Amino acid sequence: MRATVLPSQPPPNAEQTNRYVDRLCLSEHMQGNLRRHLLRWLIAYKAEGKYNAEPRPIAKTIYDDFYKFAVEHSHGDMPTDTEASGKGLFGDLRNALKAYYDGPGKNDSIIILLQGGKGGGYEPHIEWNSRPATNAHDFDLEPENIEDGIIGDEYFIFQIEAKLPEDTTEIWVAAPDLSNVGDGSKFSDRVRKIVRSNAARGINYTYLCPRGEAGQSRINSLRDCFVGTPGKLKLLQISVDDFCKITLVHSHFKSFNPKAAEPEAYMQLPVAHAEKGWVKLNRHDAARVVKKLKEFIPEDSPR
Repeated sequence: MRATVLPSQPPPNAEQTNRYVDRLCLSEHMQGNLRRHLLRWLIAYKAEGKYNAEPRPIAKTIYDDFYKFAVEHSHGDMPTDTEASGKGLFGDLRNALKAYYDGPGKNDSIIILLQGGKGGGYEPHIEWNSRPATNAHDFDLEPENIEDGIIGDEYFIFQIEAKLPEDTTEIWVAAPDLSNVGDGSKFSDRVRKIVRSNAARGINYTYLCPRGEAGQSRINSLRDCFVGTPGKLKLLQISVDDFCKITLVHSHFKSFNPKAAEPEAYMQLPVAHAEKGWVKLNRHDAARVVKKLKEFIPEDSPR
């Protein structure tokens, strides 16, 4: 079943769109023949308000503008007939997007489709998907910028935390404010589903957060994930100074095997926006972080 747009919500903002396009451009559907360069250019063209100009630009003008951009940025040579080449390239991208959302992209959170060339100028329409995957195992995501060691937030949640080994029993989280799991956003709602799914498998969660930073609403949202599940929650609130002894920065840390001889740990990037990406710590730093966590998590404290 093809992805369909959700018109009742405001469309994704520029930051959400750009982050999504970074991942979309890794798809094999966007490879070759200038497709990903054209997609990024059309989105920037729309963001600059070019489609709102009077008179509205015709397709030939848009073809010319794109090929000038492509030549200036060393993405190719100026074709002899920009109109004929443009019709082929722009139509190719439009068809590739349709094929992507009919297949591997059907559960993506965002949909980008192009209007037709005649009258539409291939304007990109960017909307939320009305049927994103609710089962984490339905997600077919690839790591974002994995060559730089950065793991996108959706990949981290739906391909790592949602698919832990069967023998996983403990997850430890250092969270500065419980925003990832406690907010009312669509992303946080998905995070809660994964937490509840793991709790239903019998996995225990221990959360450490600075006292007074989360707010009762976020705490309640987290606790609701464990109602009636065999896996239990241990929520420990400590001073901000003690929290910073663990994390050094205002960020999230997670370990999915904190009691292992060589535990692994992940850190969410300490940048200003949500859904920011994670890095896997090296063995030495992971051991240091988990050791610090243990100092604030008594073995015999109740859940």
